[in-house]
Amino acid sequence: MDPAAGLTEFPSEQTGNMSFTQAGMGVLLKMTFPGLRSVLKEDALMTLLSAKLIIRPVDQTYRLYSLPASLYLVQTDATNAMGNPVLDSTGANVLNMAPSIDYIYGVNTYYEFNVTAYINHMLQTAGSETAGFYLLQNAPGTVREVNRAIIGNMLHATNKIQLVLQVLTIKQ
Repeated sequence: MDPAAGLTEFPSEQTGNMSFTQAGMGVLLKMTFPGLRSVLKEDALMTLLSAKLIIRPVDQTYRLYSLPASLYLVQTDATNAMGNPVLDSTGANVLNMAPSIDYIYGVNTYYEFNVTAYINHMLQTAGSETAGFYLLQNAPGTVREVNRAIIGNMLHATNKIQLVLQVLTIKQ
């Protein structure tokens, strides 16, 4: 199956600052980082210490339909083709993450991915502005459950997706 065939993209700004993933229906959430290379400063040496991608489901959207038990990331680019899955720090296994659910207040539920190696590669590669990730529960066409996640984008009022970078800079 060619995931890019017949693909239509809807920017999250057009859907109330929310993005959707429901692989069973063929709805994939794509994340790109067009401003990522702007963290590089001309007058400083920079080393990326860590990069965490924190994905927050929009509050109250997972009451009726439960969140996926685990999600994983697949690399993609401007062609929208699915690349390789993001691997864990050992480089041997696909990085699957279960949600951390705030059962008491319901406001701090998230999936957290360590994407340090991938973001470091993007920082060092010219033209990586269109590189990014698909967020998947299972490969499209193989899902047997009706789970979905509604994720706030960086402009969402309360449930923002975040790429948290920890960097070391040395002024020259």
